[in-house]
Amino acid sequence: MKTIYNTIKLFLLLVSGAFISCQDMNEVHEEYIKDGEIIYTNKVDSVSTFGGENRVMIKGYITGAFNVSEILVTWNKGENEQVFPYTKSDQDTDPLELIVTDLEENSYEFKIVSRDTDGNVSIPATGFGTAYGERYRANLEARTVNHITFDGENLEVVMAIGSELQRGTEFKYTNTNNEEVVATILREENIILLENADIDQPITYRTFYVPTAARDDVETAIDEFDSDWLTLTLPQIGDILNNIAFESVLGGLKMQWTNPDAAALVFTVEYTVNGEVKTQKVTSSDVEGEAIISGMDEGEQIVSVSVADPYGNSFGPNDFTVTPTAAQKLDKSGWTIVDFSTEEPNEGAPNGLATAIIDDDLSTFWHSKWAGGTPPYPHHITVDMGAEKTVASFEAFRRQGNGQGQTKHQFLVSIDGETWTDLGTFDMDPSTNDGQVFAFSDIATARYFKYVALEGPNAYAFLAEINVYGLE
Repeated sequence: MKTIYNTIKLFLLLVSGAFISCQDMNEVHEEYIKDGEIIYTNKVDSVSTFGGENRVMIKGYITGAFNVSEILVTWNKGENEQVFPYTKSDQDTDPLELIVTDLEENSYEFKIVSRDTDGNVSIPATGFGTAYGERYRANLEARTVNHITFDGENLEVVMAIGSELQRGTEFKYTNTNNEEVVATILREENIILLENADIDQPITYRTFYVPTAARDDVETAIDEFDSDWLTLTLPQIGDILNNIAFESVLGGLKMQWTNPDAAALVFTVEYTVNGEVKTQKVTSSDVEGEAIISGMDEGEQIVSVSVADPYGNSFGPNDFTVTPTAAQKLDKSGWTIVDFSTEEPNEGAPNGLATAIIDDDLSTFWHSKWAGGTPPYPHHITVDMGAEKTVASFEAFRRQGNGQGQTKHQFLVSIDGETWTDLGTFDMDPSTNDGQVFAFSDIATARYFKYVALEGPNAYAFLAEINVYGLE
């Protein structure tokens, strides 16, 4: 009997405990549903941001959002918000592009939720983005110009390689028809041609930037920002070229110029001799410079001149009408070799011999000694022209097809073959088969001349032919 009583007592205690426990759980649940059961709408996924000018684009996706009517974006800890209407498409998943506007230049943490017409919202998604403005723009600089080339009509601008954040660079200039022209060079390009540019009018340019680099060829910014306009500064070599003056001298011209900054300049002069175009290069940093252009046909003709500086800037060619005084290529039929420092018979006569430089045959050549020893520079050859001549310049031809010879040479003259006058030391370009004319600053009278090879990349020297211009 006692056992039955204890069993009933235990049962009643268990039932009572269960009742109290259930009552406690209901009270906890009621705390959360006292205002009604919470209903969540569909969440925005895969959030990414794209910066712009006082705005940020937020991209993402939302799936199965049949009951969603708008997307809400908040920032500044919920103090600011922007609402975007949403209408479900016939696709299960819809892409979202939300542009938050009127933002101060700053970085932001955005909370993005979807909301239905009953006010139910989704679990928030978070995105971090930056809005850019004048503070960012003010630090931008136009893309660097490396150098320019002006041919008298078109201005070619060569620019530095574009940076990752640069986009197009815009040039604004006035053409020779007095029309304003706007031309754009892309970041991937480095040369732009400003056609028919009036270089006496201002040329301005600016570069557009994006604040963040593209990823996988997709822009991560929605706006471009422009640098301040810069005025293209043209080098002074254009003024130097325009003010070149010519004076007629025997066999050619004296070219004169003023170089106020004493810049290292290279003048390229082109002229025609018996229908063949000749080129002479003059290198100078003289403030008041002059050079003799020799070996020219007499009579009125056109000379073309270009000028370049060490930075790659160049102007020209400009055409000048000139009238050189008569000179001629001196007849070599009476010339003889009277002295040489070295020659090499093992090249196979007439090749290798000193006489090859006066035989009027470009296919033969003189070569300094190499068999049984190689003497160092200088190497020389002395020529007797048979009678006194007026000399104004000489023309040298390298050994055809071989650029390993001398790069600097000297020309001396004499009346008696004993007393010598130095008419100059000149740089020779060993990379061309064309004749190179070297004019003397002073016209000289001489019977003998001495050609001296002074230096080169190797110990030996060679020459195909030498001509002298002046009067018989």
